Amino acid sequence: MQTRWMAAALLLVPGALGAEVQADRALLAEIRQIRAIDNHSHIPPFAAPPEMTAARDPLGVAEFPYPVRLRVDSPEWPGVWRALYGAPVSDPHDVLRRKETLIREQGESHIAWMDRVAIDVALALAHQEFDRVVYPELAARYRDYAPRVEFVMFEKSRHFTFIEEPETTFDLLRAFLSK
Repeated sequence: MQTRWMAAALLLVPGALGAEVQADRALLAEIRQIRAIDNHSHIPPFAAPPEMTAARDPLGVAEFPYPVRLRVDSPEWPGVWRALYGAPVSDPHDVLRRKETLIREQGESHIAWMDRVAIDVALALAHQEFDRVVYPELAARYRDYAPRVEFVMFEKSRHFTFIEEPETTFDLLRAFLSK
């Protein structure tokens, strides 16, 4: 099982070699056997109550630019989208606008839509305190909307628990997936 997760991470995480535009069929077959998927949908700051945003980010520095390879205007983005989802994208900005519109229209209840996905389990991980990507207070609200979510706080990690606390992270993943 751990091999499958590592393979999925290799496909989904941007690397130094450039975007993979042809999906590896064997790797896709392995990924499709995984019972959980990280949709990696950060709860955006505009979905947070203003008082929470101000309390978590008193200096107003939570907005930070994405690395070039992760920006929607990166020339690699459409190829990666096609490889991962098999869907052509003519305007990546349109995809993001639609997602943002959906989140704004649904408010916090957009989280409940996760539970409609045809997977056996879902998982949310967050660190303890100063993550500028995921507010733990908002991430914890997943429990209210998607009952199959398990919320875990990492005391020694920021945003990348799989790097900062790999043993704990993968032990939790294995235990969660074995349920």
